[in-house]
Amino acid sequence: ADYTKNISKGGTFIKTKKPLAIGTRFLFMLTVPQREEPFELLGDVVWSKADGDEPGMGIRFIYSSDAQGAELEGVVEKVMADSLGPDLTGKLLKKPVSS
Repeated sequence: ADYTKNISKGGTFIKTKKPLAIGTRFLFMLTVPQREEPFELLGDVVWSKADGDEPGMGIRFIYSSDAQGAELEGVVEKVMADSLGPDLTGKLLKKPVSS
């Protein structure tokens, strides 16, 4: 069990002292605020860093369906809006966001 430092609709950074090799594809559970059940996602390691202050790996999400991608995107936008406010979130996403 490791944690993600940041997340976007396309992927995430997982902080871990045991990053997987680049190109590794794996199934993982992603628990996010605003959602009771975790997302079960397929991920592809696109970069990996084993040393330094923040060892970890960059993961690209591979969605099982367009609906799964849209659902995660909605949750990410909601978390951003709750944290940053709808105006700043809308500017960052270049689209209007409701709170």
